[in-house]
Amino acid sequence: MALLLLFPEPSFYYLSFFNTFPKSLTMNSSNLFTSFLVLTLILISNAFSATASPSPSPSALQKRDAFVPPITYPTNTTVWNNGEVHNVTWDISQAPVNITDRFGGRIQLRAGGLTTSVVLADNFDILLGTYPVTVPWVITGDDYQLVLFGDSGNFSPEFTINGVSLPEPESQAALSPDANN
Repeated sequence: MALLLLFPEPSFYYLSFFNTFPKSLTMNSSNLFTSFLVLTLILISNAFSATASPSPSPSALQKRDAFVPPITYPTNTTVWNNGEVHNVTWDISQAPVNITDRFGGRIQLRAGGLTTSVVLADNFDILLGTYPVTVPWVITGDDYQLVLFGDSGNFSPEFTINGVSLPEPESQAALSPDANN
């Protein structure tokens, strides 16, 4: 019986016509059956996974446009105060026909260039063009922005929120134990 075993390096190619395999490389019928069974299971598994989730054809995909409406209010001259209600507005004049997540609108607060976890509004129709929000209780600052999420995200210009003022730090002299003497 002639067997051909292939190994990664050419020096390990063996063709057995004269029973020249080392004892550790010989295959008995049990090893051959196990190898055949494993290979068969791998091939069947690959066949099922390829048919279980076929890729959609390019013609089956629906064209979708990203909608990034520019925020028109607040502007860079806007000043809000804690607790007030304001209508955030955005331009919907260039809205595409197909919007990925039309009713998943969300407005979040940004501070210092980072989006915070403060959600001012959620789950509204992005095509409304306006939505009321209540100004949260935050520390006074002039680097606040809003993020409008529809099927994309868009930032407002930076604006000011008058909120809670931080107390001035006490001087080191007042904290020194020698200051009371």
